[in-house]
Amino acid sequence: MKQILCVLFLSILSFTLPAQTTGVSVNTDGTPPDASAIFDINSSSQGLLIPRMTTAEIGAIISPAPGLLVFNTTTYCFNVYKTTGWYEWCGECIAPAPPVADNSGPVCEGGTLSLTASTVPGATYSWTGPDGFVSSLQNPSISNVTSTASGAYLVSSLSNGCASTPSSTLVTINPLPIAPSSGTHVPSENQIVWNWNNVAGATAYYWNTVNNFSSATNIGQNTSYTQTGLICNSSYTLYVWCTTACGDSSPLTLSQSTSACPGACGGQTSLTDSRDSQVYPIVSIGMQCWMAANLNFGTTLGISSTQSNNGTVEKFCYADVASNCTTYGGLYQWAESVGYASTTNNVPSGVQGVCPSGWHVPSDAEWKILETSIGMSPSEVNGGEWRGSLGGELKSTSGLWTAPNVNATNSVGFNALPGGQCTGGSCGSLGTIARFNTATSQQTYGYADSSQRIERRLQNDSNQIYRPTENTGCCSSNRAFSVRCVKN
Repeated sequence: MKQILCVLFLSILSFTLPAQTTGVSVNTDGTPPDASAIFDINSSSQGLLIPRMTTAEIGAIISPAPGLLVFNTTTYCFNVYKTTGWYEWCGECIAPAPPVADNSGPVCEGGTLSLTASTVPGATYSWTGPDGFVSSLQNPSISNVTSTASGAYLVSSLSNGCASTPSSTLVTINPLPIAPSSGTHVPSENQIVWNWNNVAGATAYYWNTVNNFSSATNIGQNTSYTQTGLICNSSYTLYVWCTTACGDSSPLTLSQSTSACPGACGGQTSLTDSRDSQVYPIVSIGMQCWMAANLNFGTTLGISSTQSNNGTVEKFCYADVASNCTTYGGLYQWAESVGYASTTNNVPSGVQGVCPSGWHVPSDAEWKILETSIGMSPSEVNGGEWRGSLGGELKSTSGLWTAPNVNATNSVGFNALPGGQCTGGSCGSLGTIARFNTATSQQTYGYADSSQRIERRLQNDSNQIYRPTENTGCCSSNRAFSVRCVKN
């Protein structure tokens, strides 16, 4: 650069000037030349023009002197002649000021992204960005944007073939809201704890029991909701929406059932008799809670004895074999079973008899409720002798019954056991018959004989349930049968 300027001034001064001791000054304000300059040009509004020629014209100059300076109008560069030929200097680009870049984000997917660059006088613009974006507009826009449009966008201003330092603006494209995904729910008898998974960018969640967002309840950013006051063993549906900066999602449909109803047993599955700590299984059938095993409480007497009203509960073990009491329960004569109480057909019977505290010997009417619960018709329930076809619903399938144990399914969990019977020093029907005392005798139905009880009977070769007719009763009260207790 210094070499070229030197050549420039030497070329200017090569014309003939009168001999003088000071330089020449060219200006508009009369300022004398600088003492160090032979030729001083000074202007704040005009420049210096040297000869301007095309490349062809420059090449046609004959015997150019070293230091000859010309502006080349073909290449727009300065040309200077040296002893070895012409040399060219094109100068350095003067870059325009960089613009200030900005954008309209964050923008939701599907929306329009606007990019802006501040105005640089006389400049054009060059944008580049994610996903191959390019534009020469000062303020371009991208419609229907997707998540791939997120990232840094660069813009430069262009002037006289020179580009500014690029400016950047960071764009965020937010996804459209998506429905949450289901979590693991926690049901109980009367409530459900609903759970769902978090959605990125969610600002709030809404729930409703119907598919209607406009009436849904906002629960903030919680991803769990406890719905109370429900009915046990019932199915429920909940709809959940997610809200983000980009709107509301479609609903997530959740389904869950509450836990099984506790039934008459209150969710309990066993009973511990406080009198001897024996544990009995229990089962809810309809609105009743029954023991699911035969009672085995009391002092054991020989089968030739007679149980008596002496303040002590007494029992027989089939054939005087103690293990039969363990397997099939004790056998109780009718009066002993009801604690020598009067006959009743109340619901509940109110007769504790040989049963544990809080339990009672069921009346004939309570047995009818059980039979109705397993599906017997009113005419079958109120009939006499062998009735219906659902005895197998009550019979155990444990193998204690002698074949064929017709239609035994124990579908309701009653688990009837074939404990047989004892009377007058002999026992019979173990494995083939289950006979149960009730708190009701024939006398309840207006007949004189209070010793004729209204029993229930199941047999291995029948799928029916036996109930004696009211006018006959079943048999002598001295016969000892099994006892099943019902919760008060």
